Amino acid sequence: VIYSRDGGRSWGFNNDGLVNLMVLSLAWHPGTRTLFAGTLEGGVFKRKAEGPWINASKGLPEFATVQALAMDTQGNIWAGTHGKGLFGSHDQGLSWSSFPLQEDGEISVTSITHFRDKALVGTYAHGLYLAGPDKHSIESIRIP
Repeated sequence: VIYSRDGGRSWGFNNDGLVNLMVLSLAWHPGTRTLFAGTLEGGVFKRKAEGPWINASKGLPEFATVQALAMDTQGNIWAGTHGKGLFGSHDQGLSWSSFPLQEDGEISVTSITHFRDKALVGTYAHGLYLAGPDKHSIESIRIP
């Protein structure tokens, strides 16, 4: 992870504690000043202000590739994985829960964005979903 503290005039690395340097996605929680990083086959890591990166993958599948991350207004974190579906954390990445997008099959979540009080979830070959903080509030969005 490369960062700048002077508006982009100079840059430095901050990878202390990252097990996997292939970072695919980032999400920022301004209230807690925590940065989350989704990695290739390494799950999620988080870093508060000036501290080191720590693993925040409890509840994610082993060797999960987290290619999409987003934060909603309530502080829930959403993680989209390659082939393992959608996961959510209500406790700043201390634990993750799976959010079922469909009954069977592998689903790759390619993008997530905050939409009203929910997460708008884009998938590879399985369409769009709207997910709320409750595990049972997943709905498929039909595009005419």
